[in-house]
Amino acid sequence: MENETVLKLPERCTLAQFGKRLTVVMQKRGFDRRYVARSLNVTETCVRHWMAGDNYPNTQLMVLLCMLLKVSMDFLVIGRV
Repeated sequence: MENETVLKLPERCTLAQFGKRLTVVMQKRGFDRRYVARSLNVTETCVRHWMAGDNYPNTQLMVLLCMLLKVSMDFLVIGRV
């Protein structure tokens, strides 16, 4: 297996970049933390941590978040349009 390719995430695929993209999309949609939190049945603190780039939502919440924001997961997670 000498020719194995090692996959690496693009630099734009960081928690900080995710948080920035989330914040921008929420602002463009006119959504505040409270609205997103209530829509997803999570706490505002949870949404604040996502926006700050402290952590990602779990897979189920990520899908729901993308549906709420009307963006693709590719865009939100890795910035791919």
